[in-house]
Amino acid sequence: MSKKPRTATPREDEPTPYLDLRIGGLRVTLRRAPYRVLLLVGAAASAGVSAWLSR
Repeated sequence: MSKKPRTATPREDEPTPYLDLRIGGLRVTLRRAPYRVLLLVGAAASAGVSAWLSR
C-alpha cells in the first residue's frame, strides 16, 4: 500500500480557513469567523465601558 505524502497546502475540496495561525509548534486554525463569540465580547466590553464612564 502506498500512502500519499502529507502536504501543507489545503485540498481543493476544503474551503480556505478564516485564520491559520502558526507560532512554533502551536497551530490554530479557524474554519469560519466566530461571530457569536465576537458579538458577546463586544457587548460585554461596551457594557463595561458604559458603566465605567457613567460613574
